Amino acid sequence: MLQEARSQVAWLIGAHDTDVLFTSGGTESNNLAITCGISGDQDRNEIVLSEVEHPSVHAKCEALASSHIVKFVRTTSDGVIDIEHLKSLVGPQTALVSIMMANNETGVIMPVKSACEVAHEQGALFHTDAVQALGKIPVNVVDLGVDYATFSAHKIHGVKGAGALYHSPGSPMSPLVFGGKQEYGFRSGTENTFSIVAFGAACVFAEAELNECVEGIAKLRDALQHGIVGSCSDVVVNGADVQRLPNTLSVCFQYLHGDGIVLALDRCGVCVSSGSACASSSSKMSRTIGAMGRSYCDLFGTIRFSLSYLTTQEQIDYVLGILPAVIHEQRQLSPFFSREKLPATPFISAQLEE
Repeated sequence: MLQEARSQVAWLIGAHDTDVLFTSGGTESNNLAITCGISGDQDRNEIVLSEVEHPSVHAKCEALASSHIVKFVRTTSDGVIDIEHLKSLVGPQTALVSIMMANNETGVIMPVKSACEVAHEQGALFHTDAVQALGKIPVNVVDLGVDYATFSAHKIHGVKGAGALYHSPGSPMSPLVFGGKQEYGFRSGTENTFSIVAFGAACVFAEAELNECVEGIAKLRDALQHGIVGSCSDVVVNGADVQRLPNTLSVCFQYLHGDGIVLALDRCGVCVSSGSACASSSSKMSRTIGAMGRSYCDLFGTIRFSLSYLTTQEQIDYVLGILPAVIHEQRQLSPFFSREKLPATPFISAQLEE
């Protein structure tokens, strides 16, 4: 059953079975990929990643700051990495470049293939966090040329507790967990068979339904976006002018705090998040929105709407029916909106963290 699931995951991402390892999820896969990626050439001591990577990538690289130089690639105002800036950062000392395939907050799709080529031209390894992309856009790790790619089951309607790491043939491998021979010796511990088998089944469903479902989801996302822009004032759609995942809509409701909107919508039976799901319990400003150069008054008021093949037009209509009143209510409560609008203060990460 495990081997069948491995084949199903490998088929969806265009890989060979033996190049897929099962993990507990995207966070473990990201940590394992980075550990492996810097274990090859010991003369290389630099890691390059984007400013908008998942927290598990950021935290892992920050933990390595005592032994490696960590560099960050800028993004444009649309949230796409700046390839020219990436070229200026990657050099003979670069061990690993890590660029996500699609952002977990905005849904913006990154030019991973081009970024991978930049890394390989300098002899560096390349990792992509493809957790958000799988099942929403085509993912073929061989065509992309990546050395490592990470995935998570529950993002494609699998069961929580299973993930996968793709590693290209010949790429360095160094386990995080020791003690057994599971997963070819690279991930010791008893396998979570139930979740892994469900992961494989979810991949089969995603492969069969990808094109039809994605088109319908994108239409609903666009309808929601147009409805919000047309009915609510002072809103900014993040990444509106670039390629995005079909299921993700990130909107800044200016001069408001996202937590208030989340709670108000929750009372109406609508589930959204103020940022990524992994950081939804945190009230810190979004690193992703800040990196896009949004003004101070935008940073706290970003809401992420997530859709799926289960989302219906009736649900979209319901949200658009109640949202203007919710936003109006929040405007009345906002200490910022009743005064003169705040100046557009550039994002300065050091100040925000302080």
